[in-house]
Amino acid sequence: MMPAIQEFCDIFCLDSQGLSRKEKLILEADLFVQVCRELIEIFRQYFQNYFILMNFSVEMENAMLEENFLQLLIKDILISGEYTVAGIAHYTNIHEDIVHEVLIGRNNCPSAAFLRRTIELHQSVRRDIYQQIRKKIADNYLSAA
Repeated sequence: MMPAIQEFCDIFCLDSQGLSRKEKLILEADLFVQVCRELIEIFRQYFQNYFILMNFSVEMENAMLEENFLQLLIKDILISGEYTVAGIAHYTNIHEDIVHEVLIGRNNCPSAAFLRRTIELHQSVRRDIYQQIRKKIADNYLSAA
């Protein structure tokens, strides 16, 4: 089971052992989607001035953020200074050329495994952001219950 699911189960005092494999997969998928949504909102804040300057509609913002999501994650990892393109390639087990293609915008449709591994790496580099995301997701679940 993914560590994030265990953390989520711990927050809500859920017995992860009592969940079926299907329930765990559904929970993992739901958490993954929510984390991606929150990351997109964080990137939206980063580019707020640009969007205003370009007079983007919300739909145009969404399209730009979704199309460049993995590229934005990789750039954020690189900005941290903790990893190079070669380091990202090694960690994600993806050829360095593919990482570079995503970084320059030539490849906007990489594998789901590359996306997942990049998010895991981003999480290790930007722990503060993910702590806020976990809290927000937990608060949303508690307020919905």
